[in-house]
Amino acid sequence: AYCAKGAYRVGADYLEKADPDKLAPAQRGIYWADLALTQFHLDRRKRGCAILNGQAAALEPLKTDPQHGGLMAVLKCFAMLSEEELYLAEGELDAVQETWGDDPAIQRELDYLRRKMAARTGKKTGL
Repeated sequence: AYCAKGAYRVGADYLEKADPDKLAPAQRGIYWADLALTQFHLDRRKRGCAILNGQAAALEPLKTDPQHGGLMAVLKCFAMLSEEELYLAEGELDAVQETWGDDPAIQRELDYLRRKMAARTGKKTGL
């Protein structure tokens, strides 16, 4: 809920205090996805990427989930941007926009990512 409100610091604080092993297996992937999202927004890019890589098995089912696939696609874009794969990230952002852009929460993340990319490349975003 805090991530949806843009309160990433508060969300991270709660998530970091939780024990994901006490969650139902189906909820663990969502936990890790939300935690990775908070880390990227707090400019803890290495930590965000480490979560995505370290918890790949828990996150995999979310990629095709109608409710969470957009979040996973956004996290992939965050990782690409963090790893300086700017050209690939730009193409991925366009693909995510086409598939998930009608979701207001995903659109906010895409707008944020485009601003971050523009800051790195010097391109104007058109936003």
